[in-house]
Amino acid sequence: MTALARDVPQPIDLILLDASKGLYLDILRLLEPGLRQRGLVVSDRTDLDGGDGGRAGAYLAYLSNPANGYRMASITTEALGQNFAHDIAVRV
Repeated sequence: MTALARDVPQPIDLILLDASKGLYLDILRLLEPGLRQRGLVVSDRTDLDGGDGGRAGAYLAYLSNPANGYRMASITTEALGQNFAHDIAVRV
């Protein structure tokens, strides 16, 4: 993850998280200093626990807390007869 912190062009307009749910908050915190105001954070499938010890929940709680500077909404999509949750946050 150190490469993420040092090799990402600034400013950042969009962060798309689609990896280990337990890393979402760590990745966001690494990239957050470069995320511009009104930048988007889109995360895939945070409805899954994934055995991460509740860290996806910590990520969602972070984005949901207005003190952290985000407005968040969840959307649901359907594919192959299944529903999937996704979260979109805008940095305010």
